Amino acid sequence: MNTATIAFRPLFVSWNTRAESKLRQPPLRGCLGTFRPQELLPGLIHFAKQSAFHDHRFNPITAAELPQLECSVSLLSPFEPCDNYLDWKLGVHGVYLCIKNPALDEEYAERTKTRRSEEKEELTVTFLPEVALSQGWSKLETIDKAIRKAGWNGKITEQMRESLRVYRYSSHKATVTWGEFDTWRRLENDPITRVISIPRVST
Repeated sequence: MNTATIAFRPLFVSWNTRAESKLRQPPLRGCLGTFRPQELLPGLIHFAKQSAFHDHRFNPITAAELPQLECSVSLLSPFEPCDNYLDWKLGVHGVYLCIKNPALDEEYAERTKTRRSEEKEELTVTFLPEVALSQGWSKLETIDKAIRKAGWNGKITEQMRESLRVYRYSSHKATVTWGEFDTWRRLENDPITRVISIPRVST
């Protein structure tokens, strides 16, 4: 890919603990990003730190963990609206869902005994292209998992699925292990670690 075409792109940075077996999906250790186009270098630095230290699902990454980690960067394509919630391809597209919060509908809340929530009128969520395949999910399972990830704990109905606004996108992903990065930075006299303040760790 020409670097001129990726100067400003939406991006996600994820950290994983390397799996002992290549057949296993490396456990996630942190992942954050943005759908707003970012200038590449500042965006990578910012979200590398955010996903390492500020993903609320995980404790901050420590220096002692680095030799067991790998880091991936996903550069995203523009969104394309889907004709329906299954109008995307497994392993090719990521999905972004906009879900009208059913709990705001008084009739629905009363009928299903769902507690109403005034916090969010619309729930949003995404799964990157590689997630569904790595988890062995079908497209339907991916959509339902996304609805749960968005924070909806009520019943998922076909009517609800059909009411979704779904967008698809593709990504270009690159992954590097700590060992690969450490070898590179030593050869390059450590230019990146001075910028993002990662401590040296012996491998």
